[in-house]
Amino acid sequence: MDCYRRRTHGGFTLVELLVVIAIIGVLVALLLPAIQAAREAARRSTCQNHVKQLGLATLNFENAKGELPPGHWSESVRTDGGRARVVQSSGLTYLLPYLELTALASQWDATQTWNFADAKLAVDNKRLSATPIPVFRCPTVPEDRGDWPGACDYTVCEQINAEASNALGQLIQQKLVRSRPNAAGRYQSLLALPGAEGSERPKIKHCTDGMSQTFMWFETGGRPVYYRNRVPQLERGAAATTQGGSSWAQYENWHDVHERCGTSMMNCTNNEEIYSFHQGGCFFAMGDASVQFVREEVDPDVFVSLFTRDGDDVVGADAL
Repeated sequence: MDCYRRRTHGGFTLVELLVVIAIIGVLVALLLPAIQAAREAARRSTCQNHVKQLGLATLNFENAKGELPPGHWSESVRTDGGRARVVQSSGLTYLLPYLELTALASQWDATQTWNFADAKLAVDNKRLSATPIPVFRCPTVPEDRGDWPGACDYTVCEQINAEASNALGQLIQQKLVRSRPNAAGRYQSLLALPGAEGSERPKIKHCTDGMSQTFMWFETGGRPVYYRNRVPQLERGAAATTQGGSSWAQYENWHDVHERCGTSMMNCTNNEEIYSFHQGGCFFAMGDASVQFVREEVDPDVFVSLFTRDGDDVVGADAL
């Protein structure tokens, strides 16, 4: 009788391990895009909710003040000594108390310009303007912008520049957009100043096209890092930062539409233009605080209709 028995092992062979690893690799490769898509959907939903909150805060401001917050504001204020000082700020500073940011709002001095600081007067708007505010950030933006903690991704695009050399003028010349008889020949959105700077703030009465038919808040994502076609412009000879966007309080945050990509007046560049990192379009808060996702390929004449507050036009539900 053989006293020795051959020992057998229950482990995997090298070939079997390689097969298992290959299967796991395939499964990960299949699941990873789905996980990334789910994460992006969550980020997109958060961004949409932020735009919604801005719309609601704007209407609450109007209900309390009887006027709409201006996209930007600049005025000359007389001091007790008779001297004049210029006070400038962005439209977002007016919304602080209506976004559950009362602690920040209570420290903010609206009688001083957005980046003013004076220890003797116990005013430090400059420091406060660097406060990170999540509702002013779109999580789809890939850049964390740690050097600009107060950076914001939402702003007011006040008008479309109709000069012949700019986007709208070119599209009108090509008969892709019809000219509109709106106020002062300007193609203004809801929160644009209706008159000379510092003279009058926008009101609902200025919106004759209907609040649900007019853009109120816009995406201008990624600022102040300068992006073009979703690529940061850091090459030699290109500006690394945009005009405005380093702080939610910055006066220079407002802008016009100048550029186009074909017939689209969004997502070309984030330097004073409408811009997002969502595939295919941007979120817009309308005057009634609803949120619309407008596609890049939307008919440019429909886009202008939605943009203008007094263009004597109405957009049908099927246009989008």
